Amino acid sequence: MTKPTLMGVNHVALEVDDVEVALEFYCKVFDFQVRGSQRNDGGILLVAFVEWGPIPGIELRQNAGERHQPSCRARRERYIDRH
Repeated sequence: MTKPTLMGVNHVALEVDDVEVALEFYCKVFDFQVRGSQRNDGGILLVAFVEWGPIPGIELRQNAGERHQPSCRARRERYIDRH
């Protein structure tokens, strides 16, 4: 059986606690450019698509409520406590 060939990656999705804050960080630190975004009826930014040169696009997505994983800070603190 022939193995499939990976042709590339379209984009990577990152779930974040606050899309506005994440977008400001990535655009400031890495000079990412906003390609598109989506807000809810209340004006809260839910999704932003950014790109930077040759890398695949990055989708910054609002955490999905109760289903989301603990924040990076909480995971990092648990890791540090164990090591």
